[in-house]
Amino acid sequence: MTNMTTIQFNPGVSIDKLFSSATSEQITKIKEASVDGFTEDELQELQNDGIDVELIKQNSKALEEAKQKSEPATQEVVDQKIAELKAKYTEGISGNDHDYTSNNPELVAFNKAVGEGMLKDLADAGLSKSQIVDVISQVFPSIGIANQGEKYACPNGMDADAHTIYDNFVKELAKVTQGETPEMLDLRAKIVSLSNEIVNNNANLKLLELNIALLQDEVEADIKAAIEESKEIADDQKEAANDAVKKNLSAYSGSKGEMSYEDFQKNLSRDLDEVAGTADSKMASVILKIVNSERKMATLDRYLTQMGSLMKKGESLTGELKESQTKLDSLAKTQAENPADCQTDADCQRVDPIGFASEDKRFDFFVDKDENSDITNENEFLGAEKGFDEVKALDTDNDGTVTKEELEKGNIKVVQTNADGTQEIKNVADVLKDGDSIDLNSYNEVGEDIGNGNTLQGTFNMNVDGKTVEGYQTLDNVKWLDDNYEFTDEVEGKGRFAQGDPGVVQAEDYSEKFNIFTQKQETLRTDLDSTYNTLQLDKAEIQSEIVEVSNLEAKAQGTRIKNIFETQKAQKEKTEAEKAKEEEQAEKTKKDEEAKQAEQAEQEKKEKEAKEKEEKAK
Repeated sequence: MTNMTTIQFNPGVSIDKLFSSATSEQITKIKEASVDGFTEDELQELQNDGIDVELIKQNSKALEEAKQKSEPATQEVVDQKIAELKAKYTEGISGNDHDYTSNNPELVAFNKAVGEGMLKDLADAGLSKSQIVDVISQVFPSIGIANQGEKYACPNGMDADAHTIYDNFVKELAKVTQGETPEMLDLRAKIVSLSNEIVNNNANLKLLELNIALLQDEVEADIKAAIEESKEIADDQKEAANDAVKKNLSAYSGSKGEMSYEDFQKNLSRDLDEVAGTADSKMASVILKIVNSERKMATLDRYLTQMGSLMKKGESLTGELKESQTKLDSLAKTQAENPADCQTDADCQRVDPIGFASEDKRFDFFVDKDENSDITNENEFLGAEKGFDEVKALDTDNDGTVTKEELEKGNIKVVQTNADGTQEIKNVADVLKDGDSIDLNSYNEVGEDIGNGNTLQGTFNMNVDGKTVEGYQTLDNVKWLDDNYEFTDEVEGKGRFAQGDPGVVQAEDYSEKFNIFTQKQETLRTDLDSTYNTLQLDKAEIQSEIVEVSNLEAKAQGTRIKNIFETQKAQKEKTEAEKAKEEEQAEKTKKDEEAKQAEQAEQEKKEKEAKEKEEKAK
């Protein structure tokens, strides 16, 4: 009976392309086996036939990982996670419906759970995005996160601290559920497949490189030795030697593979010794070196052709891989920028810039958290985490104003946006003078929609160069900020702007080695042709016979492999038949034993009933 532990091949992968170096017969076997998944026995058969089954296993693994990500967890798993999280985080506490502030104990517990990796744990357990939101809505019912059709909603009306918690949840959820869309899963599977092809292609190139280098060195040594030795051979011996070579080559190719190359060498050496009339003649040595060189040159020509083809294939695969990786990175970036399926984008991922305008320039304060003297990303805006409270925190002497000196002590810098849209990073001292300040007591809540998904949260007064200037606090859409500010993360491709490295797996560059091998091959051919002329040998006839013999040997090798495969297959079928027969006999024995036990039990039952009847009669 066939071992039925199966692995399913990725249906999105082209078998012909992945196993491009396999024979048509091998491709057919792979396709036949892939229909209902590969059993362990089928993999063994394919491996015995010279097929790289590791490529099958790797692509099957990629498919399995993709399926695990795309298939939702069972309801039993979801219910189990709900029970575990309730016991861990919300047992004994309750929230207040529509109370979306940091005072809500359930929201505090929720924030703690997210910080401890709850979302990743749920995703690792196989829960889809929708299932994760469903778990959250049941474990933390009062915080306002719930599924709405195919999307989910975050609540409106949250305070600044609560807003930070919700935004953090949105970003973390996007991280753990990336790759969830079918398009991204298909791209990931394709990248795995292409990477496998490139690795396999590189391995074939490396093998060719080693074989070419070895054969070219052997041919070079043989030709040099043949040229040196041929100088001492008489002209009359050369003509007779040519006839001997023709005769033996004809016999060799005419044997249709029955004569081994070793027998051919032995016969030719014998006839050449007879031509020379002496056993120590150099004729046999020289001719055999030439024939061996021609034979290896034919193999080298094939190897160089294969290397050229593999190099082109590698370039094509690398290009396709980069294209797929770039597309995947673009989708991942889009997902990171717009991760929340909320009611509106502004409800989910927004940042709170604070600044002022003067004449035709705009000035936004930011905290240089990484001290690189640039605004790294939107999270460095003053107010990004706790809104206007961050400005109040800079008032170290509690006098109701934030001075230029207090801004400098808080490591605050300024993004200056000019009228033409260009931006410059300034120190506070470049923008404000001694005596300039922010009046905290003048803050006025506004809450006005200013377009582009942005909101004017409030205004305040500033003293700038002896004049009163109105400052602003806005709640801006992150995408709008990306389009209007120059973040160094984006320039350097870091953080959520990271594009990945599509060149991690790529075809190795063999162009220089290929050129060197090709030039050496031309030199060897020139030297070999010169030796043909010196020995008065018929180059065309020898080359023709060598090609014929090579084809016959390749065919014979194929036949031998086929016979081995068929023998192994027959042996496997025999073993399976014997195993099936043993299992059938064991099943029959088991049924016979069960029938015997049932019959015995029935007999004992009848005897017991008869005995009871007899005792009752007495």
